Amino acid sequence: MFTCPTSPLPRMLEIPDWGPTRRGASTYAGIAGAAPDLQKPQRVANTATYNGQAASNGILFPGGKPDAGLDPALIRDGTSNTLLVGEQGDWIIASDGSQKDLRASGIYGSFIGCNERSLPAASSSWATRQWARAFGVTTIRYRLGWKAESLGMSNNIGPNSSIQSAHAGGSNLLFADASVRWFSDTLDFDIFRQAAIRDDGSGAVNE
Repeated sequence: MFTCPTSPLPRMLEIPDWGPTRRGASTYAGIAGAAPDLQKPQRVANTATYNGQAASNGILFPGGKPDAGLDPALIRDGTSNTLLVGEQGDWIIASDGSQKDLRASGIYGSFIGCNERSLPAASSSWATRQWARAFGVTTIRYRLGWKAESLGMSNNIGPNSSIQSAHAGGSNLLFADASVRWFSDTLDFDIFRQAAIRDDGSGAVNE
């Protein structure tokens, strides 16, 4: 479930320290938002965990009240223009050329969740706590198709696992209106970043 058939990444993760235990790992990640947020920079936390940037300016951001979802009225750019989920279906390449599995599932699987009650923000615990983490979601910091290991990436878990796939030249993106659209890796980063922010006034998302 929640895996792309083209992905070479393992569908199950072995966790020997837990018994042993096997957990499912998704090749998709919820979009928490994007960094930088030029209009409301306070909605982005510079986290101590792996030099990451965690945002609450998207739709599927972590933290907050567990029984309170995002009011659809706050998606002011429109559901057809705002990202909800992106692919993370391929290996990330480290500086030594080795392949790493750095998707938002982390080493513990897709459903372990979040360990912070506050929303990611410049003045929140996300900016001060050493191990503020959320599995299954990512904050857009790098261009679509980025496969080089970079700041904010880890399997344990940095908030900036990139959106990329094993498809040739691009990835599928799910928007909040439930439409799935294909975008090439040449998509301008500013367009990609703006599509992840729910209310920056950027309008239609086109290549």
